[in-house]
Amino acid sequence: MLGDLLRLDIDAELFLEKSIDDLKFISFVMESLVEKLEANPDFPNRERDVDNMLDAELQFSRLLTKFVGDSGPFSASLSPEIMETLSGLMTQSSLRRETIGKFSVPLEDYHPESVVSHAELSGLLKGL
Repeated sequence: MLGDLLRLDIDAELFLEKSIDDLKFISFVMESLVEKLEANPDFPNRERDVDNMLDAELQFSRLLTKFVGDSGPFSASLSPEIMETLSGLMTQSSLRRETIGKFSVPLEDYHPESVVSHAELSGLLKGL
């Protein structure tokens, strides 16, 4: 939704503060997810989750880049303090991408296992 906001001709004064708060919240959530990933090496569906987190972080980084760009609706309203905040968010995003990348499994090493769901296992055991 923030990406869509950047394409509109809006009054920056109305939306700037809320948009910055939303960006901070997204960054906080991503940081929390990375911490949980680091703390739990036995995460179910770890490879898929790592790929999804890496994709989300990449999209967030692109959003931040557009946010500070010269062509956005907020470009004239970005004070030095806001630019410092956005710069900090970009740095945090870059560090998270590096951290998430450490958990990523190279394609040549990826061997998905056959997984039987609980329902399938129950159905199979009923037949015995």
